[in-house]
Amino acid sequence: MTKDLRLVLLVAVLCWSGPKILLAGDEPTAIGTLWHAGLAVSELKPALHFYIDQLGFKEVMRVNRPDGTPMLVFMRLGDSKSFVEVFPGTKTPGAAPLPNSYHLGLVVKDLQATLRTLVARGYPVPAGAFKQAAKLQIDHGYLCFIKDPDGNIIELNQTTPESVEFKSGTVLTMDKP
Repeated sequence: MTKDLRLVLLVAVLCWSGPKILLAGDEPTAIGTLWHAGLAVSELKPALHFYIDQLGFKEVMRVNRPDGTPMLVFMRLGDSKSFVEVFPGTKTPGAAPLPNSYHLGLVVKDLQATLRTLVARGYPVPAGAFKQAAKLQIDHGYLCFIKDPDGNIIELNQTTPESVEFKSGTVLTMDKP
């Protein structure tokens, strides 16, 4: 079994079997649900054949670069609100994955408040994190990447009603169940 398939199966089991992770109260750091896992792929066509045609995922959206080529493709795991996104052209066969391609994506209610809370709790927020989190991204959402103690990358994402993910139905804001 390949490393990528093991990761996809692990994410699917976690999304299907476990309850939502929620912190007590209506804190700005409350995590709503596991949203997606990102994977580096060398070529889009074989990746889509495997995930869609062979595993039964459903493509729900694409985000293209300014030149029109796909930057990422989002695929739904069954009828859930959990997704895998693939980044075509970001992996050379046999090479180590790129840092941001393998990550855990979490939706937060207020990204700036989440970062302030992490700082208050002693987490060493990366230099420039608040500036990065204040920048409206190409998909019309806000994000910031942090790392867990083992160096695994965690994406904190604040959607907006104008975001591609919200409009496509792939993620809800924290204000809507």
